[in-house]
Amino acid sequence: MHWILTVSDSFSLTNVIRQSEWFLCPPFRVSNNYKRLHRVERLSSGHTIEFRITQSTSGLAVQTEARLNGKETEEISQKTWRMLRMGENLQAFLRIARGVPQLASVTKLGGQLLRGTTLFEDIIKALILTHKAASRYVEPIPWIVDHFGDSLPSNPTLHAFPTPEQLAEEQKLQERMLGPILANQIIKVANIFQVQKDQIESLLDPQLPFDVFETNLRQFMDLDDATISLATLYLGRYDYVPIDQYAQQRVRHYLNANGKTGPEEVRALFAPWYPWGGLAYWLWDWSTTQHAYTPSESEERVWRA
Repeated sequence: MHWILTVSDSFSLTNVIRQSEWFLCPPFRVSNNYKRLHRVERLSSGHTIEFRITQSTSGLAVQTEARLNGKETEEISQKTWRMLRMGENLQAFLRIARGVPQLASVTKLGGQLLRGTTLFEDIIKALILTHKAASRYVEPIPWIVDHFGDSLPSNPTLHAFPTPEQLAEEQKLQERMLGPILANQIIKVANIFQVQKDQIESLLDPQLPFDVFETNLRQFMDLDDATISLATLYLGRYDYVPIDQYAQQRVRHYLNANGKTGPEEVRALFAPWYPWGGLAYWLWDWSTTQHAYTPSESEERVWRA
């Protein structure tokens, strides 16, 4: 079965996929030269299905071999809307980015980034992607998906992203494969989502002041600065710029600074980009050493309009 979702004229599925290559972890797959996005998903009904998304002049076509009822179809539609950020308006950010060489990819592809279908998936992926010591044995995200997630009945080699209950199990196995620090963090977050799901979901309220949002996120799950920064990027709260040591090293290299570069220098570089400083940071081209770009006063007036 298949159905069509309406999108804006500026939306491009291919551009979202290409901009998000570093987020294309299982259970996502891509085919047809970045024109088709595949996803294996466990539905709230308990069924595990694969659905495919393509774009045509009519909109986004969502297709699955499974026969879904109305509630399941609506669930997939909502999850598609979430993971592709449909309805997100970044035009003000894009206007200012067009004049910045370090954001050339944004000029070409737009600033929309793929995310998961749930807050839990976003937090777990942020934990793994910002973990300093990669596993010596496995690629963490594919491993936890394949080991813990429900398999697709028609193709048992494909799996959905695991639930909190599934990731909270087999602690010793996770520690052996992922290392104790990362494994314990994952298990801690999974346990929190099991017992405080409603409270955590309240973090998604876009009207929640950012300082309250950040404090709650940090206190609920004891996340470090880099993980919070990537998690907020997933969640579309773009006003958070990381100030951890890695961010400081990036800015020091970019500014070709001989002296110490600390949190204040990182904040200063992206302060003119408020409220999109975090998005600018993660999409910034750090491969060159140049002086910081600062929007002119006239550019800032256009940007904030």
